[in-house]
Amino acid sequence: MWQDRPWFGWDLEWDDVVFDTTPAETVRRCGGHPGWIRFASGEDGNYLAVDMAPAGDGRSGQVIATGRDYDDGPVYVADSLTSLLRQYLELLERGAYETDDDYISLRLPGCDNGTRQIIGGIPEEVPPTLQAIHVNDATGTVDLSPLTAAPGLRRLHLNRSTTADLTPLRDLPVESVRVALTGGDLTALAGHPTVRRST
Repeated sequence: MWQDRPWFGWDLEWDDVVFDTTPAETVRRCGGHPGWIRFASGEDGNYLAVDMAPAGDGRSGQVIATGRDYDDGPVYVADSLTSLLRQYLELLERGAYETDDDYISLRLPGCDNGTRQIIGGIPEEVPPTLQAIHVNDATGTVDLSPLTAAPGLRRLHLNRSTTADLTPLRDLPVESVRVALTGGDLTALAGHPTVRRST
């Protein structure tokens, strides 16, 4: 069914954030939609679907991947089923496949969505594709200002780490913020248009 969502485990989906895909704004940021018509399954809980309800920059009839391994959101695959089949036929003609008994596995080129999530610390150079960061066990106060280089940041969690200033988040589309503040307060996020949960 279209509304089937993968089970997130211990957090029971209360804190889920759906990422944008690449190209941005082509697929709706949701876990399921009645306009996603599944047509193929890898028998692993993942599906290919024709997207009849794309986001603003998408195209009706585009192909997306969704399912068990796409808990961060659906992924854009091709602009149409015809394009997808053409790509598959080209891979077969080039011999870019492997066989195992009666199964054929195509060697698909990687889909580069860039670095969408970082677990650890804030890197010196923050990738512009970053959508979630989990800072763990930082020594000293965490400076959030480098995160302004990630215009699509949607989730910030400081785990056993503290910060003093949330101002850098003011112009970012963050939806989930989990921080410990030292000498600061939440007023920097007052009236923020996208923050749905903060702890």
